Amino acid sequence: MGCARWGRSQLECHECGGDGQADASTKSREERSLNKKLRQDRAIACTKRFAQTDFLRPFRDRHQHDVDNADRTQSESYNSDHAKEPIHRVKNPANAFHVLDRIPVFEGILQLGFGYWGSKTLLSAVELGLFTALATGPHDAEALTQRLGLHPRGARDFFDALVALGMVQRDGTHYRNTPETDLYLDRAKPSYIGGILEMSNARYYRNWGALTAALRTGRPQYGEIVGAEDAFTALYRDPERLRSFLAAMTGRSMGTTIALAQQFPWRHYQTFVDIGTAQGGLPVHVALAHGHLAGGGFDLPAVGPIFEDYVRSFGLSQRVRFYPGDFFQDPLPAADVLIMGQILHNWNLEEKISLLTKAYEALSPGAP
Repeated sequence: MGCARWGRSQLECHECGGDGQADASTKSREERSLNKKLRQDRAIACTKRFAQTDFLRPFRDRHQHDVDNADRTQSESYNSDHAKEPIHRVKNPANAFHVLDRIPVFEGILQLGFGYWGSKTLLSAVELGLFTALATGPHDAEALTQRLGLHPRGARDFFDALVALGMVQRDGTHYRNTPETDLYLDRAKPSYIGGILEMSNARYYRNWGALTAALRTGRPQYGEIVGAEDAFTALYRDPERLRSFLAAMTGRSMGTTIALAQQFPWRHYQTFVDIGTAQGGLPVHVALAHGHLAGGGFDLPAVGPIFEDYVRSFGLSQRVRFYPGDFFQDPLPAADVLIMGQILHNWNLEEKISLLTKAYEALSPGAP
């Protein structure tokens, strides 16, 4: 057994007996009171002994160096003001506790190194639809396990891990969503941001696992580029991957989408078009918030069916329509307001200017 306080073997840690504290087997209050001072003395002895080990030599030396520098600075300052007065200062040797105070701690390193434990727990919960299930009401562990189709061996620990991570709340034996996960991770709500987490779980998590190989080889590790075909072309050729990607973009932009729908002065305008609309999250939220508006989304033709399904699910097909096209090849649709989100950063300066020029030309004459 090792010392719980310093990680040393029991034979090495003579002062504390190998457990970092005195024997706790005493039962009476009087005995505990008498042993309190002994426990403190043993802890101090163990601390001082540890401070003298070779492991801490660099920290002791650095501490002593700092003390020496401080003494020298104070002495020089004092002598300059009192040149004829002798200095009688007793130098204090580096105290064991001062040395220990200056030892870097490693908790942050381990927390970062094992950070994927928490993130993968959340990503799996999103993949399983756990938050959507809990949005219908609290569930006990057995009911939630059955609903999600999980094996009982690890299910309860999985649920409790989500509680510890602050993603789920537990009242007695029942689990329920937090206000945040209920609003943003329920697939049935328009505020759902889980699309980007689903894509992170399905693609990014695996890709980041190959980071070392990418750094050593300089080659992409996601396996999405075939020959000279760029990633976007490959993506848009696969309907299932495209649907997942567009849903992820909705989740990624949800915060900006809600803010834009609430804070922009839409009362001054009648029409709008979202350029590079993806699934249609922004047109839907703007239309839901402002009943007088008519608008739509512009994107490549392959996006059309996915956009229309999403808009239809909110009952907005009469007010929000899809505009097919390629914004480098085709003119942009005319409207009072044109929006570009997560678009310009993909292109060089010349292409950015071209897109902005097209957008300016497409604005309705006389719009505020």
